[in-house]
Amino acid sequence: MTKPIARDPIYRKRAFDADVIELCVRWYITYRLSYRDLDATYISIKAKWHYLYRAVDKNGKTVDFLLRRDRGIAAAQAFFRKALATNAARVPRKVTLDYNL
Repeated sequence: MTKPIARDPIYRKRAFDADVIELCVRWYITYRLSYRDLDATYISIKAKWHYLYRAVDKNGKTVDFLLRRDRGIAAAQAFFRKALATNAARVPRKVTLDYNL
């Protein structure tokens, strides 16, 4: 029988194998992988999935965001109302949508 490979203690009691963790860290360092770079994102909060609506400016910086359980028309309208109300001084000249529905 083969002996298990001795690993660093930080890998103990983790949900994924050390190889998977190391690969993800390598990708994170090599490529820009963050929620800011994604257009449509689902986030798990207390084991329930929520949709992240984001408004970004032309430089890619987040202007406003909203977490909702649904992705319907009412949720999108609520997001636009919130984003426009909180940034009344900066009215957008154009709106580009990433349509994934």
